[in-house]
Amino acid sequence: MKKKSSLFLRTISSFGFLFLAADNVAAQEIPEDFRFDTLDEATRFLLGLGVGAGGGNLVSCNLLDFDVEQDDPVLDQLSADLGAHCRNPSDNINSSASLGGSMGSYQATRTVSQYNFSEKLGGSDPNGGPRASFAEQFAIASNSDRIPITGTTFRFGQASFYTNAEFEKIDRNDTAFSDGYSAEVIGVTVGVDYNATERLTIGLAGSYLATDGDFSGSGAFFPDDDELSQRTQDALALKNVSLAEQCGFSLGGDFDGDDYSVAGYAISRFADKGFVLGQAGLGFRDNEYSRNVCAFDVFNAPEEVPIIQRTFAGSVSGEPDGENYQARLLTGYDWEKSGFKFGPRIGGEISHSVIDSYTESESAIGGRTPDAPEGTFDDLSDAELEDFTEDQGRLPSGATLAYEDQDYTSIRSRVGFGLAWEKDLDGVVMTPYSEAYYIHEFDNDQRDIVVRFAGDNRGDDAVRFSFKTDPPDRDFFEFKGGLNIRFENEVQIFSDASGIVGNDLYDSFKVRVGLRLPFN
Repeated sequence: MKKKSSLFLRTISSFGFLFLAADNVAAQEIPEDFRFDTLDEATRFLLGLGVGAGGGNLVSCNLLDFDVEQDDPVLDQLSADLGAHCRNPSDNINSSASLGGSMGSYQATRTVSQYNFSEKLGGSDPNGGPRASFAEQFAIASNSDRIPITGTTFRFGQASFYTNAEFEKIDRNDTAFSDGYSAEVIGVTVGVDYNATERLTIGLAGSYLATDGDFSGSGAFFPDDDELSQRTQDALALKNVSLAEQCGFSLGGDFDGDDYSVAGYAISRFADKGFVLGQAGLGFRDNEYSRNVCAFDVFNAPEEVPIIQRTFAGSVSGEPDGENYQARLLTGYDWEKSGFKFGPRIGGEISHSVIDSYTESESAIGGRTPDAPEGTFDDLSDAELEDFTEDQGRLPSGATLAYEDQDYTSIRSRVGFGLAWEKDLDGVVMTPYSEAYYIHEFDNDQRDIVVRFAGDNRGDDAVRFSFKTDPPDRDFFEFKGGLNIRFENEVQIFSDASGIVGNDLYDSFKVRVGLRLPFN
């Protein structure tokens, strides 16, 4: 597998791109005890959530050593919100807490189609020449029964302008490593292309995408510990409240992003009916997200009655920005039979993405937590009730993180087939087309994200830890179908629909409409 990846990298670099990735180098510096599978697991371990405190005057979190006492000056080097997790509210009481919410790190919501810039370059050559839409290019390398795209003499210098709009719906599944989400993407692309020679077309296009989504917020309690999960649910049931009522909000969160991309491309025809497409581009992304975080202390009162005392709740937000660099090659050849044009497609694409370092912030929820129904704690004395049920209100979660730089590389092969059929209706040429691809991911392995708590102000002594992203689904399919209409005045309109099938992580469906206008 590594030999194939290296060969592909050398091929792409000769096209003009060389990506030097250093994935997971920072994560290798993290001690094994602070390398976790999930952010939930890391937070619970470091802040003592779901772990007995040990009692007495000792701190109750692994962010500090358990032999550190409550009056140790090191606690003053943590922010008040973060340090609250490491201080027992009462002496000689074992504590645990439950954490819910969208604790998975925000990751880019890109699908394979969104990084595939070439499909955005729309329309087709008004004279049946080489500037067929890129959708058509992938489906068929000719767009006229009269004039095949390859081996044709074009009008030298002919150029055109095109634009298209798109809408995409993405549903990502919940996994062991992160919450799922549902997102909608709208975008617009504009571009121009030019017949540089009889067999070469060059072009330039820019694209803007706006993403809006919501995290699912499953909020599962201690999925790997049935005893703690049951104890937490018992504490909520005893107060006769839901998790949302105790925390002051529903779990989950939301996110949005703005993407700006530009790409240059070239198409060369060969052997009458063959073509090669080359493309290189870069993009920039501005992101914003918020995730609702809630934790609370559950104490074992006398008679093993689970009582919630402190509640930590807040909306944690971040604004990560990033860049993406990409290149791709695609080649194909077409045949014609019984009015249909069809042929194979094979290619590859590489992209390198960077997410810049950033630090989260938090908006506290505040307010009182719900009172337990009268008579709930009949078995406890007034003194015991006062000791265990004093309402301290909702405290900030203190769970904000400082993320280090991230980068990752994706290398994919693409093998497929295109089919098109044309019908001339009194000068209006209708071209329905379809295409299908099998896509394989060679790189973009599961990786470690390195962070620290934003409130850990101990400088070089601050605890850095890591958690994992989802492993990729390496094999899946992309299908598309559409229609191109060319009028006698050489104006064209087109539309298509596409979807990702067989990917275990997400489903995607997209529609696109566009217009091409000739000039010169």
